[in-house]
Amino acid sequence: MKTATLFTLLTAAATAMAAPAKRQSYTDYIFSDIKATLTSTSGSLAFDLYDTNYKDNTTYSLSWVRPGEPTTQSYTADGQYTITFPNNVTSVEQFEFIVDRDIELMFGHVILNSEAEDSEWTCGTLDGVAGTQSCHSSADLSVTPIMTQ
Repeated sequence: MKTATLFTLLTAAATAMAAPAKRQSYTDYIFSDIKATLTSTSGSLAFDLYDTNYKDNTTYSLSWVRPGEPTTQSYTADGQYTITFPNNVTSVEQFEFIVDRDIELMFGHVILNSEAEDSEWTCGTLDGVAGTQSCHSSADLSVTPIMTQ
C-alpha cells in the first residue's frame, strides 16, 4: 500500500513537471480617438491607448513629410510602447501598425481598413480637397496582445 501511494505521488509530480507551463493571459489594448490624414505633402496618425494589463493611459501622435513613409519606429508619449509600420503607409484608408510594450515580450497588431465589411474605420477627403485622405474610427478598438515567446 505504501509503495502504491509513493508511486502515485511520484507519477503525479513527474506529470506536473512535464506539463507545459501555463501561458500568462493578457487582456486588451484599447485604442480610442484614432485618426489619420494623408496629403501630397504630409501624413499623420494619432490615437489614445489604454493598456488594461498595466492600467496605463498614453497617447500617440506622429506626423511625417511626403513623399516618404512614417518613421520606422516611434514611441507613445510615455515612451513605454514602440509603434512600427511593417508595410509603410501609402494610404490611410488601409494600413497596419504594431504596438510593442517595451518591458514585455508582447505586441498588438492593428489593421485598419475602411473597405472591410462592418468597418468602423471611416474615410473621406480632408476638408473636401481632392487627392487627400482623412480617416477616423467611430468606436474604440480592442486588440489582444500576443506573446512573442
